[in-house]
Amino acid sequence: GTAFYRCPKNPPDSSGGVGQRPKKFYLLSRSRVPKHIRSDLEDNGVTVIDGVGFNYKRIKQLAESLVKIAKKKSIKTRIGLSEETSEALRHLAQKLGLPESKLDEVIKILVRYALKNLSELKELFMEGKFDKGAKNPDR
Repeated sequence: GTAFYRCPKNPPDSSGGVGQRPKKFYLLSRSRVPKHIRSDLEDNGVTVIDGVGFNYKRIKQLAESLVKIAKKKSIKTRIGLSEETSEALRHLAQKLGLPESKLDEVIKILVRYALKNLSELKELFMEGKFDKGAKNPDR
């Protein structure tokens, strides 16, 4: 017998609940998918890549599509912060009433503010005022 899976309109998300329908579905099959099944899958928006066997060159279409999708997503970059800077950011988030999970948003706000007030920021750097107030974030 042939196993067949019909994609639900709202498939389960990673937590087991109902999530959003993915933008793209792919079926990657080592062997050929029967025409009637392939047709039904494609009619339901599934891109079928079959007859792959063990030839990695046959999955080029999938790899290229995944690269396009990945390029559209923002990539998070890790930056090294001193413990003092990290603590100051957590303290600022707390003062703003934001959870620690929103530190990325705090940094975005700070960068935007700094860019809008660039000349004042340059003056503070030139005067060396950052070194004096760094230890006490409330100053």
